[in-house]
Amino acid sequence: MRMKYPMPTGNPEFSNNTLLEYYTLGFVFAKITPPSRDGLPNLLLQQRHEDGSVSCPRDVFY
Repeated sequence: MRMKYPMPTGNPEFSNNTLLEYYTLGFVFAKITPPSRDGLPNLLLQQRHEDGSVSCPRDVFY
């Protein structure tokens, strides 16, 4: 099986564009603001910690 696109290499391109359609390839560092418990009771946004553990936080994370 082959990847759809080659791995991104070279100099990074920094952008403040908030439209996900703008990013066709690469990695994104993002600030995540999960919805409130009233807006989405079952939260499925996962955050991986430095020790390898995973949680589904309700507060802002990167």
